[in-house]
Amino acid sequence: MRYNKLKILRTQFLTVCKLFTILSFLFFINSCDPDDRMNTEQYIYNVSLENSSQETFTVTGYKTRDHLGNLLVKPELINSIIAQANSVSKTETIKVPKPLGDPAFGFTYPNFVNMVDSVTLKFTNGKGYYSTLDNNNFWLKNRSDLLNIKESDILLKNGILIYTITEEDYENAHVLP
Repeated sequence: MRYNKLKILRTQFLTVCKLFTILSFLFFINSCDPDDRMNTEQYIYNVSLENSSQETFTVTGYKTRDHLGNLLVKPELINSIIAQANSVSKTETIKVPKPLGDPAFGFTYPNFVNMVDSVTLKFTNGKGYYSTLDNNNFWLKNRSDLLNIKESDILLKNGILIYTITEEDYENAHVLP
């Protein structure tokens, strides 16, 4: 009889443990915060580079660091954009989490998102500008670079966000190595 009581107590104890484990698991699952980034509203815009100078330029995006942040032996060319003199580049599409007018609005030029850490803008005379994720001291004076474009540096023309490179930008370009 004593054996039966022990068996019943053990069965009850195991049932309580199982119930506790299941409830703990359900509590854990319910307390996990879902990734709200997947549910946030996305705003879609068309963007282009406008070249209002008299010289053609090329914008090239490079990957200079590996996934650990170590400098690559040789930078990897990811993409390039050519804008003829007095023209507008091909229109690209971006998705951003903040709308125009929001103080947090900003974007990376579409051809450079998540792959590029260095951008060079080079005119046909070899002069130009460059920027990295860490340093934009050699970019267009008082303007955001193509890795982090601010709303103050774009114009909305015919439904397209335009980042303009001017004749003055050409005249003030740095001699690039």
